[in-house]
Amino acid sequence: MRKQRYGVLSRALGFNPNRRFPNLDKILPLPPADLPPWDGQRKSLLDAAMGVRPPPATPQPSAASLLQKPYFLAAD
Repeated sequence: MRKQRYGVLSRALGFNPNRRFPNLDKILPLPPADLPPWDGQRKSLLDAAMGVRPPPATPQPSAASLLQKPYFLAAD
């Protein structure tokens, strides 16, 4: 299992040597520490190693803002 993770990370660094893995110690701790669970997907391992966060939710307009008229600036 550990060998597979090292392989995925090694190939990722082969494609982009400037890539950084700030959370590497969390997904691939040094032995004899147990490995955390992994679903076997390359993307999930790389996302966990890079600390990817989902984008923030787009705010929805409030009822008050929907009642206001659009504001336009004069061209001159």
